[in-house]
Amino acid sequence: GSVLDALIAYALMLLFSYAISWIMACIGLKVKAPEIVNNAAFMVIFPLTFIANTFVPAENMPSALKWFAGWNPVSTITHAARERFRNLGAMGGDSAAMREKIEYTWALQHAEIYTLGWVALILAVFVPLSIRQYQRAVERVALELHEAFGAEAATEARRAASRRRTSPSSASMIRRARAAASRVRARIAARSASA
Repeated sequence: GSVLDALIAYALMLLFSYAISWIMACIGLKVKAPEIVNNAAFMVIFPLTFIANTFVPAENMPSALKWFAGWNPVSTITHAARERFRNLGAMGGDSAAMREKIEYTWALQHAEIYTLGWVALILAVFVPLSIRQYQRAVERVALELHEAFGAEAATEARRAASRRRTSPSSASMIRRARAAASRVRARIAARSASA
């Protein structure tokens, strides 16, 4: 493929990864302990990646799994990238008969459009959910600080979190809530020690 094809393939992969990161942010903000995030994420990622045409040609799968793989967004992003990199030969050739065998669903025939549709859907659902979860996490931390250290600590935690609300990215939202709580706890501990 051309340089433009490669750039489009990379852009598609980055967009899809960005959308998936919002799902992971939502999961990360929903669970109580950081150790649980890996297990919860694995339950989402495992079926999507292994019931796809990523590692095994779909024609080798049983019919129900083949159907799922044909509509799986991981299959379509994989197919779109292979097509842009001119690497459909990895699936057994680039002839018309092979293409018909590989592209057995509308999603695979229109892999780029279908992938972009999933990106838009994921972002439309999980960005607001993640932001709402982030706000709830900040409020939860503020309430904990209010109970432990008083109203001043809660107000300071809310102020610290709101300073950075301009454009939260999915990966940093969890860190921000926890970092704001840690900073407030450290300030309060320092004030208590000096008093």
